[in-house]
Amino acid sequence: GHTITLADISICCALVDGMKLVLDAEFRKPYGNLMRWFNLCTMQPEFKAVLGEVKLCAGAAGKATAPKATPKKEAAPKKEAAPKKEAAPKKEAAPKKEAAPK
Repeated sequence: GHTITLADISICCALVDGMKLVLDAEFRKPYGNLMRWFNLCTMQPEFKAVLGEVKLCAGAAGKATAPKATPKKEAAPKKEAAPKKEAAPKKEAAPKKEAAPK
């Protein structure tokens, strides 16, 4: 619709920290409709009064702290497992005694 709903307020407030701190421009690129809606919400005077000016994540800080992926070493071939010994035959359970009537 054309009005801000409680759902808009809730979802926008849930996304604002991620948009400020984590979700950089490269990540946001495929979500054009979401970004249009998010910007529409954050430009409303009521949102600005609570959230202030929302500056989106530029992405430089997040990429610098990301750990670099290192290639994994090839695992050594596993030794063949020794053949398992046959299990000893199980003893049959003793028949349960019936409870004496009271």
